[in-house]
Amino acid sequence: MKLILAFAIPLAAQVASEANASYKNPETRQAKAARAMAVCDNVTYFTGVVSKIVADLGETFGFSDALPIDVDDRAKGPAYGVATFEQRTLIVEIARRTGLLLDPVYTGKAFVGMAEAVRRGELGGRVLFLHTGGLPGLLADASAFSAEL
Repeated sequence: MKLILAFAIPLAAQVASEANASYKNPETRQAKAARAMAVCDNVTYFTGVVSKIVADLGETFGFSDALPIDVDDRAKGPAYGVATFEQRTLIVEIARRTGLLLDPVYTGKAFVGMAEAVRRGELGGRVLFLHTGGLPGLLADASAFSAEL
């Protein structure tokens, strides 16, 4: 069984950690890789940003083994803070089905990127998306969703 863990980090990258999970044996829950969903800029920029965050965390908490990080920018949309029609449609669908509110700036794009990676077969097993905020971005861009509502 595989576990995919996705969570937002402060710089708008979404990290998905893939681990071989055995709930009966915690020693087998070792993450093998991490995926960051960049929602603006590009892979090169976010690879640097995420690498710096990981290095700072390692220094602060005393670990030296970092996971390989794959930055994916395919769901960044046309510009920072600008979601595509398809992204907005999925954000609305998720809200209607689950009550989970995703914003079109960070978490919505990251969720779309994660969902697309699952559809492409890049992420398998169970997927857990930890949402860390973003409601102000949704409310600020409410008029852009009129076509989807």
